[in-house]
Amino acid sequence: MCCVVGSSDQFEMWAQRCLHEGALAGQKLFRVVSRTHALPAQPAREVTIIDPAGLPFNGSKTLTVENIFAMYRHEAAKAREEGFTGMRVLADMRWTLAFPALLSQLAAFELRLDEVVAELGATVVCVYGESNHARRDLAEVVAVHPLTSGMPAADPGFRIWNLDRGTWEIAGEVDESNVDLFGRALTATLANGPVRRLRCGALRFVSAAGIRALSEVGQAQRSRTMVIQDASPMLRRCWAIFELDENLSQVGLEPAAGVSKEVAG
Repeated sequence: MCCVVGSSDQFEMWAQRCLHEGALAGQKLFRVVSRTHALPAQPAREVTIIDPAGLPFNGSKTLTVENIFAMYRHEAAKAREEGFTGMRVLADMRWTLAFPALLSQLAAFELRLDEVVAELGATVVCVYGESNHARRDLAEVVAVHPLTSGMPAADPGFRIWNLDRGTWEIAGEVDESNVDLFGRALTATLANGPVRRLRCGALRFVSAAGIRALSEVGQAQRSRTMVIQDASPMLRRCWAIFELDENLSQVGLEPAAGVSKEVAG
Protein backbone atom coordinates (compact mmCIF):
# COMPACT_ATOMS: atom_id res chain seq x y z
CA MET A 1 0.00 0.00 0.00
CA CYS A 2 1.13 3.54 -0.77
CA CYS A 3 0.17 6.40 1.53
CA VAL A 4 0.64 10.01 0.42
CA VAL A 5 0.57 12.56 3.24
CA GLY A 6 0.69 16.34 3.30
CA SER A 7 2.32 16.91 6.70
CA SER A 8 4.32 15.14 9.39
CA ASP A 9 1.39 15.44 11.83
CA GLN A 10 -0.93 13.76 9.33
CA PHE A 11 1.70 11.07 8.79
CA GLU A 12 2.06 10.33 12.49
CA MET A 13 -1.69 10.13 13.12
CA TRP A 14 -2.09 7.73 10.22
CA ALA A 15 1.00 5.74 11.26
CA GLN A 16 -0.24 5.09 14.79
CA ARG A 17 -3.60 3.87 13.48
CA CYS A 18 -1.87 1.59 10.98
CA LEU A 19 0.40 0.10 13.65
CA HIS A 20 -2.51 -0.36 16.04
CA GLU A 21 -4.35 -2.40 13.39
CA GLY A 22 -1.23 -4.52 12.91
CA ALA A 23 -0.96 -5.18 16.64
CA LEU A 24 -4.60 -6.30 16.76
CA ALA A 25 -3.87 -8.69 13.88
CA GLY A 26 -0.99 -10.26 15.82
CA GLN A 27 1.70 -8.91 13.48
CA LYS A 28 5.21 -7.93 14.53
CA LEU A 29 5.59 -4.18 14.01
CA PHE A 30 8.40 -2.33 12.24
CA ARG A 31 9.11 1.23 11.23
CA VAL A 32 11.65 1.92 8.50
CA VAL A 33 13.10 5.40 8.99
CA SER A 34 16.44 7.11 8.44
CA ARG A 35 18.08 8.17 11.67
CA THR A 36 18.96 11.47 9.98
CA HIS A 37 15.28 12.33 10.47
CA ALA A 38 13.56 12.71 13.81
CA LEU A 39 12.67 9.30 15.17
CA PRO A 40 8.97 8.79 15.90
CA ALA A 41 7.67 8.85 19.43
CA GLN A 42 7.12 5.23 20.36
CA PRO A 43 3.72 4.02 21.54
CA ALA A 44 3.23 1.53 24.36
CA ARG A 45 3.35 -1.40 21.94
CA GLU A 46 6.76 -2.61 20.80
CA VAL A 47 7.92 -1.34 17.41
CA THR A 48 11.28 -2.23 15.89
CA ILE A 49 13.07 0.68 14.20
CA ILE A 50 15.13 -0.11 11.08
CA ASP A 51 17.49 2.32 9.36
CA PRO A 52 18.15 1.03 5.81
CA ALA A 53 21.61 2.61 5.75
CA GLY A 54 22.69 0.36 8.61
CA LEU A 55 21.52 -3.00 7.29
CA PRO A 56 24.33 -5.56 7.92
CA PHE A 57 23.37 -8.08 5.26
CA ASN A 58 25.39 -9.73 2.46
CA GLY A 59 28.70 -8.57 3.92
CA SER A 60 28.33 -5.22 2.18
CA LYS A 61 28.95 -1.78 3.66
CA THR A 62 26.95 -0.15 0.89
CA LEU A 63 23.16 -0.17 0.77
CA THR A 64 21.72 -2.34 -2.00
CA VAL A 65 18.18 -3.41 -2.75
CA GLU A 66 19.27 -6.96 -2.00
CA ASN A 67 20.19 -5.84 1.54
CA ILE A 68 16.64 -4.58 1.96
CA PHE A 69 15.02 -7.74 0.60
CA ALA A 70 17.28 -9.88 2.79
CA MET A 71 16.10 -7.86 5.78
CA TYR A 72 12.45 -8.50 4.95
CA ARG A 73 13.00 -12.24 4.52
CA HIS A 74 15.03 -12.49 7.73
CA GLU A 75 12.55 -10.51 9.84
CA ALA A 76 9.48 -12.28 8.42
CA ALA A 77 10.93 -15.68 9.31
CA LYS A 78 11.96 -14.46 12.75
CA ALA A 79 8.50 -12.98 13.42
CA ARG A 80 6.80 -16.29 12.69
CA GLU A 81 9.32 -18.15 14.86
CA GLU A 82 8.38 -15.77 17.69
CA GLY A 83 4.70 -16.60 17.31
CA PHE A 84 3.49 -13.58 15.36
CA THR A 85 1.06 -13.99 12.47
CA GLY A 86 3.48 -12.10 10.24
CA MET A 87 5.09 -8.68 9.95
CA ARG A 88 3.73 -5.19 9.35
CA VAL A 89 6.17 -2.57 8.11
CA LEU A 90 5.54 1.16 8.03
CA ALA A 91 8.23 2.71 5.83
CA ASP A 92 8.93 6.44 5.91
CA MET A 93 10.25 6.77 2.37
CA ARG A 94 12.22 9.92 3.14
CA TRP A 95 15.12 7.54 3.76
CA THR A 96 15.47 7.20 -0.03
CA LEU A 97 16.42 10.88 -0.33
CA ALA A 98 19.94 10.03 0.84
CA PHE A 99 20.45 7.53 -2.01
CA PRO A 100 20.24 9.30 -5.42
CA ALA A 101 20.79 6.08 -7.40
CA LEU A 102 17.79 4.45 -5.73
CA LEU A 103 15.75 7.65 -5.79
CA SER A 104 15.83 7.68 -9.59
CA GLN A 105 14.52 4.07 -9.67
CA LEU A 106 11.83 4.21 -6.98
CA ALA A 107 9.06 2.61 -9.04
CA ALA A 108 11.32 -0.26 -10.12
CA PHE A 109 12.38 -0.78 -6.49
CA GLU A 110 8.76 -0.80 -5.34
CA LEU A 111 7.82 -3.40 -7.97
CA ARG A 112 10.63 -5.70 -6.87
CA LEU A 113 9.66 -5.19 -3.25
CA ASP A 114 6.04 -5.94 -4.13
CA GLU A 115 6.97 -9.43 -5.29
CA VAL A 116 9.00 -10.07 -2.12
CA VAL A 117 6.10 -8.87 0.04
CA ALA A 118 3.69 -11.18 -1.81
CA GLU A 119 6.11 -14.07 -1.32
CA LEU A 120 6.31 -13.44 2.45
CA GLY A 121 2.66 -12.61 3.05
CA ALA A 122 3.78 -9.41 4.80
CA THR A 123 1.98 -6.09 5.13
CA VAL A 124 4.11 -3.17 3.96
CA VAL A 125 2.96 0.45 3.80
CA CYS A 126 5.21 2.97 2.03
CA VAL A 127 4.57 6.56 3.12
CA TYR A 128 5.54 9.44 0.85
CA GLY A 129 5.35 13.12 1.75
CA GLU A 130 4.03 15.41 -0.97
CA SER A 131 6.81 17.91 -0.27
CA ASN A 132 9.63 15.35 -0.36
CA HIS A 133 9.27 13.84 -3.81
CA ALA A 134 8.65 15.29 -7.26
CA ARG A 135 5.12 15.13 -8.66
CA ARG A 136 6.16 12.72 -11.42
CA ASP A 137 8.00 10.45 -8.98
CA LEU A 138 4.91 10.27 -6.76
CA ALA A 139 2.75 9.36 -9.75
CA GLU A 140 5.12 6.51 -10.61
CA VAL A 141 5.20 5.02 -7.13
CA VAL A 142 1.42 5.30 -6.78
CA ALA A 143 1.09 3.40 -10.07
CA VAL A 144 2.95 0.37 -8.71
CA HIS A 145 0.86 -0.09 -5.55
CA PRO A 146 -2.52 -1.85 -5.61
CA LEU A 147 -3.90 0.41 -2.87
CA THR A 148 -3.43 4.12 -2.20
CA SER A 149 -4.33 6.21 0.82
CA GLY A 150 -4.40 9.99 0.67
CA MET A 151 -4.71 12.24 -2.35
CA PRO A 152 -1.60 12.10 -4.56
CA ALA A 153 -0.88 15.30 -6.46
CA ALA A 154 -0.84 13.36 -9.73
CA ASP A 155 -2.79 10.16 -10.28
CA PRO A 156 -1.09 7.95 -12.89
CA GLY A 157 -4.40 6.55 -14.16
CA PHE A 158 -3.31 2.91 -13.96
CA ARG A 159 -2.01 0.44 -11.37
CA ILE A 160 0.25 -2.61 -11.70
CA TRP A 161 1.12 -4.98 -8.88
CA ASN A 162 2.34 -8.50 -8.20
CA LEU A 163 0.00 -11.42 -7.48
CA ASP A 164 2.44 -14.31 -7.51
CA ARG A 165 5.84 -15.18 -8.88
CA GLY A 166 5.78 -13.98 -12.49
CA THR A 167 2.10 -12.92 -12.38
CA TRP A 168 1.09 -9.25 -12.47
CA GLU A 169 -2.26 -7.48 -12.36
CA ILE A 170 -2.97 -4.32 -14.41
CA ALA A 171 -5.90 -1.99 -13.74
CA GLY A 172 -7.12 1.42 -14.88
CA GLU A 173 -6.54 3.16 -18.20
CA VAL A 174 -3.47 3.61 -20.37
CA ASP A 175 -3.37 6.41 -22.96
CA GLU A 176 -0.90 8.93 -24.37
CA SER A 177 -0.75 10.82 -21.07
CA ASN A 178 0.69 7.93 -19.07
CA VAL A 179 2.02 5.40 -21.54
CA ASP A 180 5.65 6.32 -20.74
CA LEU A 181 5.06 5.52 -17.06
CA PHE A 182 3.28 2.33 -18.09
CA GLY A 183 6.16 1.23 -20.29
CA ARG A 184 8.72 1.83 -17.56
CA ALA A 185 6.64 -0.12 -15.04
CA LEU A 186 6.33 -3.09 -17.40
CA THR A 187 10.06 -3.03 -18.10
CA ALA A 188 10.73 -3.03 -14.35
CA THR A 189 8.70 -6.21 -13.87
CA LEU A 190 11.23 -8.04 -16.05
CA ALA A 191 13.96 -7.35 -13.49
CA ASN A 192 12.13 -9.68 -11.09
CA GLY A 193 12.37 -12.63 -13.44
CA PRO A 194 10.26 -13.93 -16.32
CA VAL A 195 6.78 -12.48 -16.67
CA ARG A 196 4.49 -15.48 -17.08
CA ARG A 197 1.09 -13.84 -16.86
CA LEU A 198 -0.37 -10.34 -17.15
CA ARG A 199 -3.93 -10.13 -15.85
CA CYS A 200 -5.82 -7.33 -17.58
CA GLY A 201 -9.42 -7.85 -16.49
CA ALA A 202 -9.49 -4.47 -14.72
CA LEU A 203 -7.75 -2.64 -17.57
CA ARG A 204 -10.63 -0.49 -18.83
CA PHE A 205 -8.81 1.08 -21.78
CA VAL A 206 -5.42 0.72 -23.45
CA SER A 207 -4.20 2.80 -26.39
CA ALA A 208 -2.20 1.54 -29.36
CA ALA A 209 0.97 2.76 -27.65
CA GLY A 210 -0.04 0.86 -24.52
CA ILE A 211 -0.50 -2.31 -26.56
CA ARG A 212 2.98 -1.83 -27.98
CA ALA A 213 4.29 -1.57 -24.41
CA LEU A 214 2.57 -4.86 -23.58
CA SER A 215 4.09 -6.47 -26.66
CA GLU A 216 7.58 -5.32 -25.66
CA VAL A 217 7.39 -7.54 -22.59
CA GLY A 218 6.89 -10.51 -24.88
CA GLN A 219 9.64 -9.35 -27.21
CA ALA A 220 12.06 -9.13 -24.29
CA GLN A 221 11.55 -12.81 -23.45
CA ARG A 222 10.95 -14.54 -26.75
CA SER A 223 12.09 -17.90 -25.44
CA ARG A 224 9.37 -17.94 -22.77
CA THR A 225 5.62 -18.37 -22.94
CA MET A 226 3.53 -15.49 -21.62
CA VAL A 227 -0.24 -15.14 -21.27
CA ILE A 228 -2.24 -11.93 -21.31
CA GLN A 229 -5.25 -13.01 -19.30
CA ASP A 230 -8.77 -11.49 -19.38
CA ALA A 231 -7.97 -9.57 -22.55
CA SER A 232 -10.85 -7.40 -23.74
CA PRO A 233 -12.31 -7.85 -27.24
CA MET A 234 -10.67 -4.57 -28.32
CA LEU A 235 -7.26 -5.63 -27.05
CA ARG A 236 -7.54 -8.97 -28.82
CA ARG A 237 -8.69 -7.31 -32.04
CA CYS A 238 -5.86 -4.75 -32.02
CA TRP A 239 -3.32 -7.46 -31.21
CA ALA A 240 -4.38 -9.25 -34.41
CA ILE A 241 -4.50 -6.05 -36.50
CA PHE A 242 -0.93 -5.24 -35.46
CA GLU A 243 0.01 -8.84 -36.42
CA LEU A 244 1.37 -9.43 -32.94
CA ASP A 245 -0.30 -12.83 -32.87
CA GLU A 246 2.01 -13.84 -35.72
CA ASN A 247 5.17 -12.03 -34.61
CA LEU A 248 4.86 -13.01 -30.95
CA SER A 249 3.52 -16.53 -31.20
CA GLN A 250 4.75 -17.35 -27.67
CA VAL A 251 2.33 -14.78 -26.23
CA GLY A 252 -1.20 -16.04 -25.78
CA LEU A 253 -4.30 -13.90 -25.18
CA GLU A 254 -7.12 -15.32 -23.10
CA PRO A 255 -10.51 -13.59 -23.43
CA ALA A 256 -12.15 -11.98 -20.43
CA ALA A 257 -14.47 -14.22 -18.44
CA GLY A 258 -17.89 -14.39 -20.02
CA VAL A 259 -16.68 -13.19 -23.43
CA SER A 260 -17.10 -15.77 -26.16
CA LYS A 261 -14.44 -16.34 -28.78
CA GLU A 262 -16.87 -15.13 -31.44
CA VAL A 263 -17.41 -11.80 -29.68
CA ALA A 264 -13.75 -11.46 -28.79
CA GLY A 265 -12.85 -11.77 -32.44
